[in-house]
Amino acid sequence: MIEKYFVPGARFKWTIPAPVYQAMDGSIVDSQTASPQMTYDGLDDQFLAGSMYGGLPNVSAFGLRKGMQIQYQWLDYNLGRTARQPMGPYDVITGPMSGCLITRWTDKGINYAGHVGTVDDRPAENKTVKSTYARDLAANATGFNPAAAITFGDASVLQRRFRVAPSAKVCALVTTSGNFYALLFLGLQFDASDPSIVPGQDWVLGAIKQVPPLNRIRLQAALMA
Repeated sequence: MIEKYFVPGARFKWTIPAPVYQAMDGSIVDSQTASPQMTYDGLDDQFLAGSMYGGLPNVSAFGLRKGMQIQYQWLDYNLGRTARQPMGPYDVITGPMSGCLITRWTDKGINYAGHVGTVDDRPAENKTVKSTYARDLAANATGFNPAAAITFGDASVLQRRFRVAPSAKVCALVTTSGNFYALLFLGLQFDASDPSIVPGQDWVLGAIKQVPPLNRIRLQAALMA
């Protein structure tokens, strides 16, 4: 379970995959995108200098070392469809999030993570994808809304720690043991004082929040709302 590696202030070399654009027909489909390599790249001085706690976290206690690859599986954000990813042996990451529900269920002995791909300003397509998934919702399904766990205010406070304000992306982490986490990644921007930064590839973990799961009844209500 990789949540222990997501220490606030940790930097990662990583590229977040783009959303998948297909027919917005509400279908439940397999995730297709390969998992981009994620590498731990040390601690970010700007983030930690702005921390109210001060000092450096002992990342070695979490098993982190610079250049270490974080093993995970990527789950597509497929617009207007629900993408699913069989789980194991690695935890699942998906995003970026703006209000989609992320779920986990078991079918015929296989654990799956799912991303219900709603789209901003597309109410008809959103109704289709949610109602289609609701009809097939497994009895053992659980889930959460990552974007509700980390707010714009949470991100803006952390963005002010940097010389050049980073972008902010919320992603979801689903562990093989069934736990849900919202992850706030801060995307570093071009900074003349640090020419090593590559925008879109250098990220700082701003926050991690474990979110209690919604049960099937509450998921169904959220999907049909």
